[in-house]
Amino acid sequence: MIWVRLDNNKVMEIIPEENTIPDVASWYGAEFESWCIQAPDEVQQNWYYNPQTEEFTQENPCPPIENNVPNNNEWVCWNELINAIQEGVDSSI
Repeated sequence: MIWVRLDNNKVMEIIPEENTIPDVASWYGAEFESWCIQAPDEVQQNWYYNPQTEEFTQENPCPPIENNVPNNNEWVCWNELINAIQEGVDSSI
């Protein structure tokens, strides 16, 4: 197993093995460690993690929402929906 840092369920970085002893927090701090999880050895940067199935895949299991309107027949990831909503919010009001 390896340690990886996730951002929106995408593997952004693989933590070097020597920086996981005794733990990730010792090297990077507790907040950074909260963004990390263990993954199988074959996982690479830019893979995706599906928290519902706890599996990693090369393809995004949550395709981007087109036109900010989800299709009712498609599974929509919460982070994609939140991003779409935030893009439509006018903060000047």
